[in-house]
Amino acid sequence: MSATTTSSLKQLSRLVTEQGVLISDSVLSKELSDHRALIAQGLLAFPPPTSSSRAAFLQKWGGKLEKSGKLTQFLVHLSELIQVEEKETKNLLYTYLAGEFRGTKASLKKLIDDERYQGPLMNDIWQFYRAERLYLLQVIKEILCHSSNPGHPHQEQFQKEVDHWLEDDKFMKNLQAQLKSVIHESVPSIQTRGKYFNATNLQSWVHFSLREQAELVEIILLLATRYDQVQQTQARKELFCKLYQLFLEHGFGSKQNFSHLINDVSEDLVQAIGQLEALIMVYLIDLPSLTDHEGDTQSTQWQVSDFTEVEKLITSLGGSPCHGPIMIGWMLARFLVDGESSLAKYQYLGSRAVQLRVVHQLERILKNPVIVSNTTMRGIANGVCYSIVSALVSAFEPARMGLSTDIHSLALVLLKNEAVALDFWRQGSELGLGTHFTQLASSFPASLKPFCDLAEKIAGASEKSSEYVLDYLENMQQFCEPVESVSSQHIKARDTETWVSLMHRFPCGEDVDVKIPAGTIGILDGSTFKWRGQYNAWNYLFAEVDRLIKQISSGMSKIHSETLSNVTIITKLIRTIVKASPKVWSQIGLRAEKSLICLTEKVVQINNPPLELLTYCMETFAFLCQRNPVRIWQKLEEFSVFPHQLKSGLGESQSVEDINSGVIGHLLAQQECVNGEFPLTLAYLELLAVCLQSPEINATPSLVFVAQDLIPSFSNWRFSEPGDREIFGQKLLCLTKMVLESDSPHLKELNGLVCALLLKPAPLETMLNLIQTGDRMVQSLIEAQSSWEAGAGVELSALIDLAMLAFNALLIKAPDRALQDLSAHLCAPALGNRLHFSLTLAHYIYHLQSCDIPISAMKLLGTIARTFPMSLLACFGNDADAVKEILIYRLESQTEDIKLKISILDLFSDCVETQPGFIQHLIGQGQDNETGCLTLVVDLLKRMRQTEMKSKQDLHIAVITFIFRLWNQQMLSAVEHLKKQPSFWDDLTWILFETDQSGDNSNAKINATIFRVISAEIFAFGAKVDDGLKAVLEKLVAKNSNVLEQWCDCVLDGLPALNHQEMIVNDTFMPSSATSPSANNSATMDLLGAWKTFLIVFSNDQPVTLTPSQCHLIASKFIQAIRAQLDHNELNLRIITSLSEVCLVLMQKWQTKCADNMEAWMAKHAALLEHMSGKFDQLHPRSQSAVLAIASTALKTSSFKLERGEKSLLSWLEPTASITLKSLQMFELNQSKKGLEPHKELAHVPVLAVSLLRNLIHRLDDPSLWFDLFHKQVILQALLSQVHHCLHRQRDTNVILALLGLLSVMAKSEQGCQALLSSDLAQMIWLPLSEVKQANNEWVPVFQISLQFLVTLIRVGEHRAVENGVTVVTLLQEQLSTFLMAPNLSIQEEHIELTVTATSVISLLMNHYKQWHLLHSPSLVHFYQSVCSLLHTSICLLIRPSLLGMLIHRHNHGINASTQDDEDLRRVRRISSTDQDIEPPSNHQTVAIQNLLLECICGGLTMLRALCPDLVALLSDNVEDYGEWEQLLGIGFSSPTFEQNDGLTFGTLISISNLCIRNITRVDRSPSPSRGSPSSTGESQLDRKRVIIILEQSMSVMVSQALLFLSDPRHSSRDQQLVRRELGAELGSFTESIRRYVHRGAKSPQSGDKSPGGKTSGGGDGHLRLSKSDEDFMKFIATIVNTVFK
Repeated sequence: MSATTTSSLKQLSRLVTEQGVLISDSVLSKELSDHRALIAQGLLAFPPPTSSSRAAFLQKWGGKLEKSGKLTQFLVHLSELIQVEEKETKNLLYTYLAGEFRGTKASLKKLIDDERYQGPLMNDIWQFYRAERLYLLQVIKEILCHSSNPGHPHQEQFQKEVDHWLEDDKFMKNLQAQLKSVIHESVPSIQTRGKYFNATNLQSWVHFSLREQAELVEIILLLATRYDQVQQTQARKELFCKLYQLFLEHGFGSKQNFSHLINDVSEDLVQAIGQLEALIMVYLIDLPSLTDHEGDTQSTQWQVSDFTEVEKLITSLGGSPCHGPIMIGWMLARFLVDGESSLAKYQYLGSRAVQLRVVHQLERILKNPVIVSNTTMRGIANGVCYSIVSALVSAFEPARMGLSTDIHSLALVLLKNEAVALDFWRQGSELGLGTHFTQLASSFPASLKPFCDLAEKIAGASEKSSEYVLDYLENMQQFCEPVESVSSQHIKARDTETWVSLMHRFPCGEDVDVKIPAGTIGILDGSTFKWRGQYNAWNYLFAEVDRLIKQISSGMSKIHSETLSNVTIITKLIRTIVKASPKVWSQIGLRAEKSLICLTEKVVQINNPPLELLTYCMETFAFLCQRNPVRIWQKLEEFSVFPHQLKSGLGESQSVEDINSGVIGHLLAQQECVNGEFPLTLAYLELLAVCLQSPEINATPSLVFVAQDLIPSFSNWRFSEPGDREIFGQKLLCLTKMVLESDSPHLKELNGLVCALLLKPAPLETMLNLIQTGDRMVQSLIEAQSSWEAGAGVELSALIDLAMLAFNALLIKAPDRALQDLSAHLCAPALGNRLHFSLTLAHYIYHLQSCDIPISAMKLLGTIARTFPMSLLACFGNDADAVKEILIYRLESQTEDIKLKISILDLFSDCVETQPGFIQHLIGQGQDNETGCLTLVVDLLKRMRQTEMKSKQDLHIAVITFIFRLWNQQMLSAVEHLKKQPSFWDDLTWILFETDQSGDNSNAKINATIFRVISAEIFAFGAKVDDGLKAVLEKLVAKNSNVLEQWCDCVLDGLPALNHQEMIVNDTFMPSSATSPSANNSATMDLLGAWKTFLIVFSNDQPVTLTPSQCHLIASKFIQAIRAQLDHNELNLRIITSLSEVCLVLMQKWQTKCADNMEAWMAKHAALLEHMSGKFDQLHPRSQSAVLAIASTALKTSSFKLERGEKSLLSWLEPTASITLKSLQMFELNQSKKGLEPHKELAHVPVLAVSLLRNLIHRLDDPSLWFDLFHKQVILQALLSQVHHCLHRQRDTNVILALLGLLSVMAKSEQGCQALLSSDLAQMIWLPLSEVKQANNEWVPVFQISLQFLVTLIRVGEHRAVENGVTVVTLLQEQLSTFLMAPNLSIQEEHIELTVTATSVISLLMNHYKQWHLLHSPSLVHFYQSVCSLLHTSICLLIRPSLLGMLIHRHNHGINASTQDDEDLRRVRRISSTDQDIEPPSNHQTVAIQNLLLECICGGLTMLRALCPDLVALLSDNVEDYGEWEQLLGIGFSSPTFEQNDGLTFGTLISISNLCIRNITRVDRSPSPSRGSPSSTGESQLDRKRVIIILEQSMSVMVSQALLFLSDPRHSSRDQQLVRRELGAELGSFTESIRRYVHRGAKSPQSGDKSPGGKTSGGGDGHLRLSKSDEDFMKFIATIVNTVFK
């Protein structure tokens, strides 16, 4: 064995044997090339040790074994045990350690160093070595078997190897030498093999030796079939002679030097060896070529001069049964060459062969499992035996030779072969077995069974053959009946043998269409008449079935055994034909169905029904059910054939688990379990598997029977044949697996029941025990088989594979609560010598005989890892290192099946998420990364780019998915290690640039995962991604490349339309991302999701800048894709929603970059709105919301590039209005549904639609552009109606806000305002609004926008809106009063804003206060008082900013306000009771509220001014009636306090005026005479414009009230003097401060007056001056003060 060969022969055997193994041709070619020398040498490549080989091996230690190391001593002892040279023993050890040893380097060292542990290890290596020899022979045999099979995936590679072997005769000679060496190998013993050899080794050696002999003989036979194509006669004769001598020496397998050790199990092998050697001899005689050239002595290979030596050898054969085929073959060969003249010389050979029962021996050959388990060998054996029997039957009369019975038995075996059957039909009835078949047909139906038996075998050979049989039976040419059944009156004799029918006769009865017409000629053949005439034999066969039915109906005693036997074979014939040919239905299918159903109905009523007959019926039904399952199942169900649910005494059904097992269960217990054979149950399982596909069949009781009764019990039953138990279990598990994995809706309904049944203790224990069998047991059974292809080991392997697949499906489908009990079984520690369940699964990775078991084990292990809360690392224990090494070894092996590599990578991916300990162990720590799986993953990633292989795409997906999981789970050390690898990003992303984006993207899942990895990296590092990724991104978005555009087209153009499996009829439908009706759609949707994520992350973090043109391209593609989806008749809501939301995010991020040409961009959105309007009712709310938000974003961004957008926006108007109306209608329809809670998302749509319409008409300067449309579509009425309904329901405030916002915009135009005022606003809006009594946080914005709407109406409509305004304040008097009192109760900003708006309403109405007074004077009086109270409170708060700041702070911190805060609040409040606060505001929130309070004061002073006489009128004494005016200000000049609120005084207005003066002048003013003048520090942030207005308003009101007071004679002179003195001083101080301020002119403010932003509070020097009108007003006041008050 070559030292360079590292992969085992078992691995090579799997590559060659398993057609399902996915490897590239180059890998297989390389493996075959590496092993070519070994294959050529065969078993001779393992030479036995000699003294010279040992001396050479120990030369380093001077030839002294005791001086050598432990490893050398171990190798020497191992060499002695396995009898292989020490050098080759070392190579064997390395091969064993690479793929078979289940330990680590440390454990290996311990085993080798300690002699106490060496025994088991050596015996394991011995077993491995003997198996390797067998695998070597299997490789050669498989290459020979498939080298001429064009359907084999590696046929060309195998043919090259065979051509190399056939170049000369060295390979054949080497095979003979190998066989001779095996035959003459001495029996091992302790003396010859050392102290580690034992009795178990001896029995294994016997088995392996026989297996090697059988394999070598098979290889010689296979090679001989290829030799005759190139070898001449002389070489053929030499080969014949050499092999004959070798085989004769061997006794044709009977002379074994260990015969005393052969047991019954090995006897089949011994017989197979002799039979195979006999087949070789017969094959080399080449009877087929002699048959083709019969009588032509010049054309045959066996000419007279050639066969003398061969003849001598053959004539010397003795009395072994194996000699019979050779002797009869040679006799037939001479007869075909020389004719009858040869019989005189060679007839004795035939006689001796007949005495040895040669035909029976041929039958035994064809039944030997060692021979027929291999398809190619079975074909050769069939061909050889068929050539013998064909020549024999054609040349002689078997009946005279006493061979009729044996010929018939052999024909039953031969004609099952497809090639033999086709040649049988080709030869016809005159040659070969055709004569035998014709003879049997001539005796039908008098002798029914032999003919039907043979017809059934022929029909089962192939579909074509079954059709021949069907037609043959329909056109039978001879009817045979017993003499005694024919009346002498009905026939007449022509001579002694020929008879004539005198009348029409119906031998089966007149009801059967089998007729012998009058005049039919018949032959008397012994005891039967054979009538010549055509008839349909099927009529007779079905009549026979009817006869049995009548007999059963008449009673058990009336049943004839012959009839029962005939019907049994008839049923078997029908079964075979129905199975083989789908065309049978049109000819006998329906008839067979009816007949067999009637038969079954009667048969099941018998106490002990014939099991064989019922089995054939059930098998026939299984095939017929593929066409019409419901009718057959229901009929059989009526007869209680199947398990059925029990019913209580009242006729009510009990639990689904309470069943009657029916006839099937009864016969299973009564007959099948007793016999150890279960054909009926197997047929029933086949029928059940077919019928489960029909949704109309209730198979629940049958599934309960399978899961509850069969699965837990079958492993305890007795089976008559080895392997039958495993086959039975396979049927059961296939059935359960089919139900669990099915996507059919009706089977999905049964998933829960099947899961519940299988998770019960008994069936669960059965499945777990099967899985825990272990790979060593499977491997031992396979190697102990008589052949590789069939046996208990192969069937057990398939059973375990199915058990793992079914259990995996069970874990996936079972509900979480059902898995809790199972968790205890799987997570529990191992007991006794058993391995942990997870470790047993992991050890299946060592299984190499089949790829299915390790793949299924890895899948199941991955499911367990992600399902149960258990640590795989802990479960593996000390074997964790060994498991890691073998997983990595199998993954990196060049010869490994790609499907297994995929399953291992999938396991790694699952462990990343749920098994951090084990995945870290696989990856390695720190420097161990180099020995972990990451290096291998990087290598696989490179190979994906560099090589072509089968199923490359699936492997690529698995590698990329594992990498993505590392990123997704933030395995930082692993991620960093990968990123440090050279060209990692190029190896990861190359496919993004090489994939053909035109048409379907076959690598959609790969690309999707790559985009997700890139997205995760960008999300984690933003713009600071490493250089490798940055280069990839730059290449992706390069300006001179169209890669980005191609990817947009690839992702967006290939989106699927709606698949009905995605539809869910529900108002709240939103397709789940996990739902995927097909693999193609799933991959497409996965790619779309990844592309969306990439674009969003990329646009947000921008590691590489996108150009505006690229932004426009992407956004345009998304808009185009949305429109394309909307064009479909049935919408894919999931895709539309996804596209719309991503497009919205990108547009909001990129803003104007999305638009290359703004007008064209707006036109695209107009078209999108048109499409949406047409399909609006079919869209999901999320889709509607996203598209509307897209339009709103586009409308907003267009304002930056479109100065006047009327032309571009006009096309928006109609679809937007239509969408708005539809959204309101759908919203109202949903709200009106009784008993249903409205979906939250539904309110978003009308809000967005109304907001879009509002912004749209706001952009249109000309109201006529939209007013006519509104009027035409009755939009205003719809809006008002919806506001009314929402207000009436007192919910959906966001909808109310949107609607009132739109109405407010409409009210700003003259036409809109007029239309609104013409509507019944009181009934539609204000009355239902008045029913909202508590303005909580949800309703505060509603009142706010309602009052703003009213303000707009009053401002635009002026006196026309006064009546409406008075109505509002009257209806909302209570609420407005509350709003005006807000500063007394709360200093929340939103509440103060509401107060400002309420004040604005009052102030605007005061412009028409006389009209108000006439309409409703009580409300005027009420609001005057409320406004006065508001003025008092607002001024108190404004002049005390510290108190205001503390109140705000307390509100912000809520209940968390500290005790110290409470004390400070009381202190400041006490101070504020007697003096003004001089502390400045501390934050922007305080300043904001102060400005709001200024707004309130401004509105209140406006009301006071309206109630004061005009100053000019007072000064000019033009006041007509002083009694008309009331005194609004009381006599008082102190600052207002919270404790005293007896009304407004002059001091109240003086205080606010002082505040205004301080903010206007800031410095350099005369102090106020009023005590407590505060400093102006920190108050410069108040709104200067508003401060000036308030100053003017307050001074105007004070002067007006003072003049009114001084002019009123009802006041005492003392009070008038007081007012003149105090007020004059204050006003003088004010005017003086203003005068000095004006005098300073444009002086720059001091640095201390700058705002926090660094800019002056006024915004510049020009803003520090008073306007001309303000200066004139102050001069006017100064004149009044100087004139009146001084």
